[in-house]
Amino acid sequence: MTHFHSFARRSLLLLAVLAAVGCATVVKAPDDRAQVMAVMQQWKQSLLTNDVAQVMALFSENVTSEFGDRTVIQEIMTELGQRMVDEDGRIDIENADLVVAGDRASVKPISIGTRKGAVCRTVVLAKENGRWLIVELGRK
Repeated sequence: MTHFHSFARRSLLLLAVLAAVGCATVVKAPDDRAQVMAVMQQWKQSLLTNDVAQVMALFSENVTSEFGDRTVIQEIMTELGQRMVDEDGRIDIENADLVVAGDRASVKPISIGTRKGAVCRTVVLAKENGRWLIVELGRK
């Protein structure tokens, strides 16, 4: 075998290995937008089914709100969850604007309604220890 053929054979082998490696699919973790929307979907579904424990698991221990502290927020979520079940509640997060900036995200306006009317709210999330959690809830 000539030097050229040996070189050509090694080159083809190298190309075959690189092609095989290049075709391997790397599973990528969901990006921040997808992670935030997954939290918001879980929040929505938990409220609509009145699963207050699951709703509160999505809130940071350091949550702030114009309505009050975490205890007050839990009371509000308990009442809201019950109203969602009793009054054919609906929550529209699909048409809200989602803005992610670093480790913070905002989702607004979120329309929360029942047969008796609707309100719009803003939810702010932050990434804490690699997990997106709700850190602010308000009218803004």
